[in-house]
This record gives sequence, structure tokens and C-alpha cells, in this order.
Amino acid sequence: MLRESHPHNPRLAWLAKNVLSPILNERLLPQIRAAQEAGELPDANPILIHYMLIGMTSVLCSLRDEIAEISGLSASDPKVEHEYWGLIEQTMFADGRLKGKKS
Repeated sequence: MLRESHPHNPRLAWLAKNVLSPILNERLLPQIRAAQEAGELPDANPILIHYMLIGMTSVLCSLRDEIAEISGLSASDPKVEHEYWGLIEQTMFADGRLKGKKS
């Protein structure tokens, strides 16, 4: 999707209309809204939450070379993967952090 998102790429409009929008509008946004109503996600624009989650969950793949260059960590190391996914779980789903619940 990063390749298809370059400016003026005609394939992006087709993908958005035929693939992304139907999935987003029929499945993902309703799930995000339901989680917001249950107090499990922040009260914010659901589309922004969707893209925030994409960013968080794709960074080990999309920035693997940068991560290795800067830190020496291998994004494909199971220990690194496990720690990273644990951080996402703790940040998004543990103890009410970032959730829509009021403390």
C-alpha cells in the first residue's frame, strides 16, 4: 500500500474504491465504533484510529532496516517481535490506557 500511495498513482483510486473502502466501511469502522462505545478505544475519529493501528502494527516490517541500522535489533527475531507486540497490547488494551474510559 505504501507503493500505491505515491501521489498521482491511478491504481490508488481503484484500490480505494474497490478494495479498501468496502472493507473499511462495512467491517473495520463498525468494529472500531463498537469498541469505542464499549470504552475499549479512545473517543476519536475512527478512521484515525484505523490508520494509527496500521502504523503501529506494520512498523516492524516497514522500518525493519532502519530499526536494525539504528539499534542493531532484528525485527524478525522472535524475541523482538514478542516484545513489540507486548508493547502494543500494553499501550492499547491494558489498564484503560488510551481507552475511552475516564479514570
